[in-house]
Amino acid sequence: MLHTIDFTGTTPRHQQVYDQLLQCIRDGYWQLGAKIPAELEIAAALGVAKLTVHRAVQALAKDGWVTRSVGRGTFVAPRNTKSSLRRVLLAFGASATNVLGSDYYGKLYQGIADTLGTDIELILCPDSFGARSFPAADGILIIAPREDTLPSITGLTAKNIPTLVVGAHWPGLLLPAVDSDNVAAARQAVAHLAESGHKSIVLVYSEPETANIRDRIGGFRAEAKARDLRTSELQAQAFWQLSCKEKEALLASLTQGTTAVFAAGYYLALDVLNTLREAHYSVPGDISVVGFDDPVSAQLVYPPLTTLRQPLYEMGQHAAKRLAALAAGNNNEGSLELLPVALIVRDSTASPRA
Repeated sequence: MLHTIDFTGTTPRHQQVYDQLLQCIRDGYWQLGAKIPAELEIAAALGVAKLTVHRAVQALAKDGWVTRSVGRGTFVAPRNTKSSLRRVLLAFGASATNVLGSDYYGKLYQGIADTLGTDIELILCPDSFGARSFPAADGILIIAPREDTLPSITGLTAKNIPTLVVGAHWPGLLLPAVDSDNVAAARQAVAHLAESGHKSIVLVYSEPETANIRDRIGGFRAEAKARDLRTSELQAQAFWQLSCKEKEALLASLTQGTTAVFAAGYYLALDVLNTLREAHYSVPGDISVVGFDDPVSAQLVYPPLTTLRQPLYEMGQHAAKRLAALAAGNNNEGSLELLPVALIVRDSTASPRA
């Protein structure tokens, strides 16, 4: 239903009108082929000038949402693949800053943008999901949401807007998703260390409430159990660094026979390297370290970090292609697509000393 626009906000009036009219189409309030109200009627309902409505309707026609017939009126246009995606919202589930400058978000964005092309407008919403109302769009990509946002995310299924989750998944998610295979990735890390001769490994992680870390923990435990390894686990309270007590706990584990560390996050891996260096441990001479994620700096630290590389650009590509397919009415694809993660072996791992 139409309601009076916000005259105090920064969004242009014609854009607010466009968003409301598009939402009526998306919600099925005006069915395909239906005649929408006259511009004067819409202007009265929204409290704006007829010229403002005319500008918004022209934009809807240009974007393929409506057709105009002289003497007959304006009608909701049939959907087609070419015009089904015009505005795609990128909603960042975890609070994110400097999105385009981030190695993780930036590569995802580039894959999405390159695949969708320049004709499709990408709207960035780098705020926690559910913390704000989103502008109207005809496709939504929710990037790296937390599980506590599940009710808000699930609510999108009632809005009839093609929506896909990128970089997260969990049981009970009713939306399609594209993610890295974090379970298999963690198993690769453990397998690499075990095959190098390590029999006692400590897992360092943070934020176990997030889907990716949950899967990495699960993969670590499963592979360690399958290989009958001795393990311990250390949870950091901060996502990117160890506290003094956590550093002491890590160093204490090394006096009990631990010869390798798997850090389930990139910044944790860097802090593990710093902690070991400050305690005069040699990497990989005394301790081997495997991290997660592979920004450019991973090969510049000392020693260059053995780590797991997520296919971030490819995730963006796959997400964009699947969103376009959903918008075109192709709902037959599997709900979850997991992409393989590559183990990049560098100088921070070696066989343990005899």
